[in-house]
Amino acid sequence: MSFRRVPSFSNRYLAFVTSLLAEVVDMFALSHETIAAMKNQLIDAGVSTKRLQLLPSRGWIAVNVTVEEAENLLHADFHNTHPLGTE
Repeated sequence: MSFRRVPSFSNRYLAFVTSLLAEVVDMFALSHETIAAMKNQLIDAGVSTKRLQLLPSRGWIAVNVTVEEAENLLHADFHNTHPLGTE
């Protein structure tokens, strides 16, 4: 059976899949309170809101920072290493 031959089926199927996807996203999404707390923590650390993006899954916040800013945020030191014999 082709979806093109049964438009009502394809419309119902698409609506079902869209609804199911929305349920899965809602199930794993961060709470609004958690998102606000994380954004506020990053803003308080000096990251502008223009460099923050909540991804469509609502489970990740993308942060556009330099390596130096990431080191400060994560209290870490990053090093550029090379496998032996490749320098």
